Amino acid sequence: MRYRPPQDPKGLVLSPEHPRDVLLMQPLLQHLHQQKRHRQLTVMAPEHLTGLVSRMPEVSRVLNQPLLSMSWKVFWRTGVQLQSEGFNEAWVLQEPFKPALIPALANIPDRTGYRGRYRYVLLLDIRLPRPDLHPHLADRYLALGVDYGADLPELPPAQLKVSPERQALLCQQHGLDPKRAPILALCPGGVDVPTRRWDSEAFGILARRAIERGYQVWVIASRHDQADAERICDALDMQQQLSCDNLAGRLSWEDSLDLLALAQQVVSNDGPLAHIAAATPVPQVDVVLGASHPNYATPRHPNVVLHSVGLECQPCQQPRCAQGGRPCLTQLDIEALVPEPYSTQGTAQALAEPSAEEGPVIKTF
Repeated sequence: MRYRPPQDPKGLVLSPEHPRDVLLMQPLLQHLHQQKRHRQLTVMAPEHLTGLVSRMPEVSRVLNQPLLSMSWKVFWRTGVQLQSEGFNEAWVLQEPFKPALIPALANIPDRTGYRGRYRYVLLLDIRLPRPDLHPHLADRYLALGVDYGADLPELPPAQLKVSPERQALLCQQHGLDPKRAPILALCPGGVDVPTRRWDSEAFGILARRAIERGYQVWVIASRHDQADAERICDALDMQQQLSCDNLAGRLSWEDSLDLLALAQQVVSNDGPLAHIAAATPVPQVDVVLGASHPNYATPRHPNVVLHSVGLECQPCQQPRCAQGGRPCLTQLDIEALVPEPYSTQGTAQALAEPSAEEGPVIKTF
């Protein structure tokens, strides 16, 4: 008997583990949602990222996904528990063996994913990654949602849902006043590779220059980057520190999303917070590249400006600098990142905002 897809398809997407990669899968969710408006999309994500995934408007439901460090037996039991859910489509975005166990044991008839070790029996629609055709990671995920070899669809920039109620509560909890002055949000963390991490001293100079121009500075980072955030604040004098709020280690991913949406400008390393800020109404998001490739996993929204020195060795994508001294970061012009004086802008929207048809701007110094 020929398999007939149900009238109301239920899709399951098994997300990556890295926060940046989770955000890069959103174009795939956009396409799946537009392809069949009545499709119910459920996303499995690591527990600490479920709140962020729930802010994607295409997602109907979010489930906890086991971590790759867990035993294969956990993935086995998870798949068996999903048998009663009635999923009929699944997309596995991770390439290891264990995540592919879940849709196979859940008896999902249509299972799509890239080729990986021991996955031939677990996946039915096995694809080969094509970095030559899809150099950007978001395009590789999106390619799983179309027929093999087909052209990728044109999609609008992905957006995340912002909660005004949560914004007001967070401002009250942390003593923030977004109406006091325009906000420059600094995101000094997000990456562990030294060749992609701008120095906290440079962030400190940027914070000092922004405060001199009438801005207040919010430093948003994870608990692993608290030392860098403290060095940024210590670079300011006593009077300037009154205009700087250190929020490192005090916010979840979705809390960072709500507060970044209040900023007039965001300056970030090439990390997850840059992708979060790009998917909000922030007028301008400046991303410091360093050794990162501008067309691999960077945000591609029209409000993004990619900053690069333009050396011959860029992008090396290496964890250690072969030249010594990381010139791709130390030679970056800090003045190019300093926001314009607020008095000359009139309103926050006066910042340059590219049209929706344009991609990110790449500035080379």
